[in-house]
Amino acid sequence: MTRLEVSIHVLPSKRREFLHVLEAFSSEERSVNGCLSVDAWEEHAVPNHFLWLECWDQETLVEQRIASDGFRALIGAIKVLGELESIKVARVQKKHDPIARKSMNRFGEVRHD
Repeated sequence: MTRLEVSIHVLPSKRREFLHVLEAFSSEERSVNGCLSVDAWEEHAVPNHFLWLECWDQETLVEQRIASDGFRALIGAIKVLGELESIKVARVQKKHDPIARKSMNRFGEVRHD
């Protein structure tokens, strides 16, 4: 399995809009064949710092994802609403490889202040 990790810092004034963007892109991506999961996490200690995670069953699918119009649109939205800090691709042993730490909230638990 291969995981795509995108680290993002969102402008506080753009937080609400960013959360709506995440919802739209995560529901769209979950329907793509080969996408095992899509999650977003927010760090407790650094408000408005997010980690977007996509897990794929094949590395070639991650490469296709990165080259896709949908991914370019996601990155474009991130750049408008904040700062793209990094994009990483990581091979993991199992679907539920623990990346999230106790210092982060899962996207479903993110506050919509």
